[in-house]
Amino acid sequence: MFLPVRVVSSSTAVVSAIATRAPAPIELVLPNGCLVRVAEGFDAETLERVLQLAAEMRP
Repeated sequence: MFLPVRVVSSSTAVVSAIATRAPAPIELVLPNGCLVRVAEGFDAETLERVLQLAAEMRP
C-alpha cells in the first residue's frame, strides 16, 4: 500500500510539527518525590496501579 507524501522545506516542517504537537502530559509529584507523567489517552486502571506502586517507594 502506498501513501501520498508531500515534501516541505525544513522551516515549514518545524512549524507544522509545533502546531500538531500533542498536549503536554499531566505531571504528578507524590509526597515521596516520585514524578509521574500521564499522557493524553491514558488507561485509568494502569495509572491507578502505577500510582500505588510509586506511593510505596521510598524517597
